[in-house]
Amino acid sequence: MLSLSETLDKISPHTRPHPSVTVAILDTGILACHGEFKDKIVAMKNFVPNEAVDLCYDSNGHGTSCAGIVLRTTPFVRLVVCKVVSCRGTGQLKWAADAIDWLLKDETGPKNYCPVDIISMSFGCISFDSDFRRAVSEAVACGKVVVAAASNDGRKRLTNIAFPARFGDVICVGSCNNLGQPSSFTPTGREIDFLAPGEDIQAPSSAGFDQFRNMSGTSEATPTVAGIAAMVISYAETIGGQEMRSAVSHTAVMREILRKMASMPGHHDEHMGYGNLDPMRLFKYGPDHFRQVVEEIVGPLPAEAQSQQPVNTRKRKRRASDSEVQEMKACSH
Repeated sequence: MLSLSETLDKISPHTRPHPSVTVAILDTGILACHGEFKDKIVAMKNFVPNEAVDLCYDSNGHGTSCAGIVLRTTPFVRLVVCKVVSCRGTGQLKWAADAIDWLLKDETGPKNYCPVDIISMSFGCISFDSDFRRAVSEAVACGKVVVAAASNDGRKRLTNIAFPARFGDVICVGSCNNLGQPSSFTPTGREIDFLAPGEDIQAPSSAGFDQFRNMSGTSEATPTVAGIAAMVISYAETIGGQEMRSAVSHTAVMREILRKMASMPGHHDEHMGYGNLDPMRLFKYGPDHFRQVVEEIVGPLPAEAQSQQPVNTRKRKRRASDSEVQEMKACSH
């Protein structure tokens, strides 16, 4: 199972100061004044019509909890918050597509814009939407690591993985209990990649600046995986500089790296994917082993990968098209 505090202690000689990694949370917004988020939020934008325009106030609490879980997994990350789910816990995929398009803008974009490395989405929709599919595909093509919650539908339907987790180029996250076994609400399907803890997870609450609550769902598992991906990106830049950071900053490559942390790296099934994640399964062997793993996936890295220089992997996007309305909902109980 996960041993995140142990992992950070183990790799800390190689990752302090931590290279900057930014995670975008697409959700119900955030209680920005909560103590957990001090000096962590670098940009916020609301995409939900008629709800606190230009603010991301979270009266629902779902987004606040998910953002807090990312930080509890990997405390050095920065957050960009996009409100794409209403205070009622529902939304439209058009809002999410608009948010992703905004995230892919370059430095000529709005003043409060900040490029991101990882996009975490703890919501789901049973219907396909072509414009949302386009936006997600562009994010992946631009080198963003995209992570999404599988849904909480258990085995209600033959096909119960929600979009966007159902897209093949997205890392699909299910939930497990503290024994590493699939949660009763986590769905089954060939799209499942990994399990992460998603039962009774303590996270910040939007009820007050010092309040917390326990949450369950694949929504809670997803930001944990986003945090682990941030850990990988930071570690890669520290030991291999710009070239190695660029190499791991792709969803497909990140999926293969995460497999090295999984309980079943050589076996995939529809209940557990490649199993539950424990970062120590990879990091305990040190930087030389990590470099070897990366090169096994992407091929030999240039000599520059031995340096420790920051990287800019930001790319431009194409113009978005209009989307049909598709409803989505958060993936927490």
